[in-house]
Amino acid sequence: MKFQAVLFDLDGTLLDTAGGLAATMNSVLSLHNLPVHDIAFYKKIIGKGFRNLVMQSLPTGKQMSEVIDAVYKEAQKEYGKRCLPETRIFTGVLPLLNELKKIDMKMAVFSNKENSFTQSLVKGLLGNDYFSEVSGIIPGVTPEKPDPTEVLNICRNMKINPGNWIYLGDSDIDMKTAQSSGMYPVGASWGYQSITQIQEGGAKKLIDYPNELLQLIN
Repeated sequence: MKFQAVLFDLDGTLLDTAGGLAATMNSVLSLHNLPVHDIAFYKKIIGKGFRNLVMQSLPTGKQMSEVIDAVYKEAQKEYGKRCLPETRIFTGVLPLLNELKKIDMKMAVFSNKENSFTQSLVKGLLGNDYFSEVSGIIPGVTPEKPDPTEVLNICRNMKINPGNWIYLGDSDIDMKTAQSSGMYPVGASWGYQSITQIQEGGAKKLIDYPNELLQLIN
């Protein structure tokens, strides 16, 4: 199979966002005198959208829509202050992106993170030189993964058939998204989900370091 492009997940694949998200939620929860969580807890629920992360962070008895709405708005503001300074690039990601650029491999990003944060993080930490398309969720407009709608939009915009894409992500949702859109699903073991979850999601290949992706292409 001739691969022409790579679609990347963001959180847990390109960027380690867990610290910033954990600090954001714990700060807001503390203001409401609600229990906070360790970073391991947050790693388990990252990747299903920001509102879902807020909901799951709340005690069961507080998971009503009005509480979720209020905490969600506060968390958005707090994360806006923390997302760039408290996020880091995973080791090996920039060398991989540079190598892919050298061989003219087309690249894009699609995240279940809200679009404004997705754009800010990619521009602020990775730059504008690598990706032809960067897309996150616009609430009420963009369907979240594993719905393939936005992935297929990216394929159409870039004029590359889904079957010629590698999809690299760190979760079962990413693998299901790849399958539903017709891309080749590759799991990143350095992310937030277990290898078992990634494999059960349908990964056809699992890699332990970013540069291993080049072996699939060359």
